[in-house]
This record gives sequence, C-alpha cells and structure tokens, in this order.
Amino acid sequence: MKKTTILTGIIIALAAAVSIHLSTYPATLAQVPGDSTTATDCLTGMRPFIDQKNKEFREYLQANFQNKSTNSSLLDLALKRFELYKNDLMNKYMTYPFQPGFSLAAEVTGSLSCYQQMQTEIALSEALLKEYFTTTSNLKTSSALMQKLKTINKQLDQLAVAVAQMYGKYETFNNKIPCIIEKCI
Repeated sequence: MKKTTILTGIIIALAAAVSIHLSTYPATLAQVPGDSTTATDCLTGMRPFIDQKNKEFREYLQANFQNKSTNSSLLDLALKRFELYKNDLMNKYMTYPFQPGFSLAAEVTGSLSCYQQMQTEIALSEALLKEYFTTTSNLKTSSALMQKLKTINKQLDQLAVAVAQMYGKYETFNNKIPCIIEKCI
C-alpha cells in the first residue's frame, strides 16, 4: 500500500511538471533562434577573457625568460604559470551555463566551438612557451660558450707572452754560451 502511494505521488508530480512545461513551451519556442550558428554567451564572452589572459601570459614569458637565472628554474616557473593560465581559461569556460532560448543543438555547437577556441589558444600559448624556452636556452648556451672562449683566449694570450719571454731568455743565454764554453776549455 505504501509503495503505491509513493508511486502515485511521483506520477502526480511528474504530470504537474509536464503541464507547467507545456504551458510555457510556446513562449520558449518563440525565443529559439532559427539559426544554430547564433553565438552563445560562451563564444562572445570568452574571446575578451582569452585575449586578456593571452596578453598577460605573453608579458610574463617575455619578462621571465629575460631573467639571468638558469633555464631549468625559469622553465619550472613558466610551466607553473602555464598551468595557472590553463586553469583560468577552464574555470571561465565552466562558468557559462546553458542559455535558455537556444535549442540543444545550438547550445552543444556553441559550447563545442567555445571549447575548441579555448583549446586552440592553449595550444598556441604552449607553442609560444616552447619557442621562448628554446630561444632563451640557445642564447644562454651561446653566451656561456662565448664567455668560456674569452677566458680561454685570455689564458692563451698569457701563455703566448710567457713563451715569448722564455724564448727571449733562451736566446740571450744561447748567445752567451760560446763565451762560457771557451773560458772553460
């Protein structure tokens, strides 16, 4: 007896919900855009947010990789910042709920387009991060190599001066040897 009462209550509640939905359906039908390519809030709202985050991330990369620290520490910091960038974009994407008045197909298409837009920007930013790291790494390696070559050249100059002085002393001594030998014999 108890199960039938609960089941009857559920059926009545569902019937009431369906009747409310059907009574408002013509009004929502009039709001449905005819074109499924109409931009959803996500598409129009994410673009400025993505542009701002991209600008901030690029400025960070430029400032970070100009630092004289080792590349491994710079890369660690940049990767942490990249994760923060991705999380910011994903969190913003998750704030866009389905909009009333759009068909399910338009909502799904808009949401997918928005997600693809976000993923494209993330991929571009990741490529930019790799480019900055590679360029900076090459510059720092070249700079370190040039510094070592300068040090080696300086030491070679000192060696050349020492050899020249030694040769001069040898020649001076060599010119005096015949006189010393003649006195000894």
